[in-house]
Amino acid sequence: MASSDVPLPELVGVPEIAQMLGVSQQWVYDQKALGRIPHYKLNGKLLRFDPDEVLRHFASRDFHNPRAAATVHRLQSRQGVSRHG
Repeated sequence: MASSDVPLPELVGVPEIAQMLGVSQQWVYDQKALGRIPHYKLNGKLLRFDPDEVLRHFASRDFHNPRAAATVHRLQSRQGVSRHG
């Protein structure tokens, strides 16, 4: 398979990733500013996220916030992701 044939991940914006995580858009911006959420800047301006990468990122963390832990657990269940380790 040539490198040009590799499918690119579907990237989404702040509203979609906030809805997926069950958080506010401001929380997403805050996490981005703190370097706590994987993201991409397209053309130096457009902020985009790979939903699968974000889910894997948060699934690999332990949460002290029960709401955040419940959100990640719900997303893992919906997408069939399991945590190992």
